[in-house]
Amino acid sequence: MDPIPVAIVVGSLVALIAMRLTRIGKRPPSLPPGPPTTPVLGNLLMFPRENAYLKFTQWAREYGGIFSLMMFDNPFIVISDPRYVKELIERKGGSVADRPASHLIDTVTEGKYLTFARYSNDWRTARTMLQKALSKEAVIQYVPIMQAEATQLLYNMMTKPENFFADTTRFGYSVSSTVLTGTRAPSSESPISKKFFHMIEEWSGLLEPGSQPPIDLIPILKYIPARWAKWKGLCADIRRQQCELYNGFVTMCEHRIANNLRNGSLLEGIIADQKLGNDKILIRGTIGAFLEGGTDTTSLFLKSLILMLTSSPEAQAKAHKEIDDVIGSDRLPVLEDFANLPYCQAIMKEVLRIRPMVPIGVPHNATKEEVIDGYVIPVGATVFMNQFGILHDPESYDDPDLFIPDRFLKSEYGTKPGVNTDVRGNEYHFGAGRRVCVGMHLANNAMRQNTMNFLWAFNFKAPTDPATGKPLPVDINNYSEGIATSPRPFKNIIEPRSPVHAALIRKELIAARPIFERYEHELSPEEAKYAASLGI
Repeated sequence: MDPIPVAIVVGSLVALIAMRLTRIGKRPPSLPPGPPTTPVLGNLLMFPRENAYLKFTQWAREYGGIFSLMMFDNPFIVISDPRYVKELIERKGGSVADRPASHLIDTVTEGKYLTFARYSNDWRTARTMLQKALSKEAVIQYVPIMQAEATQLLYNMMTKPENFFADTTRFGYSVSSTVLTGTRAPSSESPISKKFFHMIEEWSGLLEPGSQPPIDLIPILKYIPARWAKWKGLCADIRRQQCELYNGFVTMCEHRIANNLRNGSLLEGIIADQKLGNDKILIRGTIGAFLEGGTDTTSLFLKSLILMLTSSPEAQAKAHKEIDDVIGSDRLPVLEDFANLPYCQAIMKEVLRIRPMVPIGVPHNATKEEVIDGYVIPVGATVFMNQFGILHDPESYDDPDLFIPDRFLKSEYGTKPGVNTDVRGNEYHFGAGRRVCVGMHLANNAMRQNTMNFLWAFNFKAPTDPATGKPLPVDINNYSEGIATSPRPFKNIIEPRSPVHAALIRKELIAARPIFERYEHELSPEEAKYAASLGI
C-alpha cells in the first residue's frame, strides 16, 4: 500500500479516537448544569467519597435545584427541589422507577433485594404483596406488639440510660422481626441480634456512595484478583452473613407451619401460601429489605430524636406541658393521642426535616427519556433525590441547620411565608414515586408512639461541665457516614420525669408479658429468662 494513504488513514483514525475521547466526560448542553468537567473522567475525581449529601447540597446552592455530574459519559442527575421531585419522580415515576445496575449489590444479593432490585416482574410481585400486608389499615394489627416493645424501650432507657444507642436499635429490629418472622428480640445481646447488627453495619458502609471503586463505570475492575480488591472479600462476607440469617428465619417459620404453631407472621404467610413461589433468593431479598429497612428507619430516627431533644430544653418544656395537659401522668400515651399533640407532631417533623435517615435516598435509573424544565433526562441517567438538600434549602426554611420545631406550628411544611407548598410533601424521608418505602405506615406508627413516650417519660439533658457547672454544648451535626446516617455516640443524661412515671413504666411492662410471650417460643433459655425478668 502506498505510504501516503496509510499515513492518512492512521492519522484519521487517531483524530477520530482523539475526538471521541475529548467528548467522553463532557457535559452535553441538553443536561442540567453542574460543576466543570475534565476530559474523559468528567466529574469522577470530585465525586465525594463520604457524606455525599453535603457536597450535593453545596452544589445545589451553586447550580440550582437540578444539576448534573458526568461519570465518564454516564450522567448523574441530582434533584434538590421539590418541584422536580413532583414532576419527574412522582408524575413521571414510571420513567425512573428502575434502579441503576450495581455489580456490588448484585454480588451480595443476586439482584433480588427488594430495595435495590431492578424494575421487574419479581420486584412488582414482592412489592404488591408487601403493600397489601403493610397498608395503613393492615398495620393496625401490629399496634399492640409495637406499643409493648416501646414500653420495654422506656424501661431499658430508664434502668440503663447509657445503653440507649443499642436499645433503640433493638427496638427497631425487634418490631420488624416480630412482624415479619414472628420472633422478637428482647435483648440487643442475643446471638441473632448481634449477628444482624454486625452485618447491617458492614452493608451500610459498602453502600455509601463513593466508598468503593466505580466498578459499574469501569467494568474491567470486576476482574482484579480478590487479594487486591478488598470489596470482593467484603461482598462475600456480607452475602454469607445474609444467607445464614435469612435462611435461618425461613427454616424457623417452616418448622412452625409444619407443627401447627403459626403466630401470624408475614413470612409464615409468604411460605405457606407461596406468595413469592419457591424463589428462595427473592424470599431472602424480601426478608433483607424488610428487616434492614425497618430497623434503620426507626432506630436512626430515635437516635436523632434523643440528640435533638438533648440539645433543646426549650422544646422539651413545651412538649412536657402539652403532654401533661392532654394525657397526664396516670397512663402512657397511645397512638390516638398523637392527633391531639401538635407540638409533639412538630418535634417529630422537625427531626425528620433536619436529619432525614437516608439523606440522598436510593438512586433511580431512567428507562425513558424525559424533559424537565427544558433539561433532558436521558435513558440510563442515574437520578438522586437529595432529601437533605430539599429540607435544608435556605430559600424555603429560616435557619435550616437549626432545630426549631415551632416552624411546623406556623406552616404545614415548616416553610417560610410565601413559599409555594403545592408541590411539597412531609414524608421525603420515605422517598417518592413508585419506590416510596413500602413500610412507611408501620414506621410512622413506631415514630409517633416513641416520640410521645420519650416526651411523656423523660428529661433529656446535656452533661454538665465540672469547671463551670453549665451544660456542655451538644453537637447536632456529628453524624456517621453511610447511605443511612446516624448520630455518632454522644453522652447525655436521661432521667424519669417523676417516680410516678417510673412506676407506671414498670407496671405497663409487666402487663405486656402476654403480648410478648406469643413471639418468644424460639428464644434461647437465657433470652427467655431475661425477657421474663423485665420490670420485676
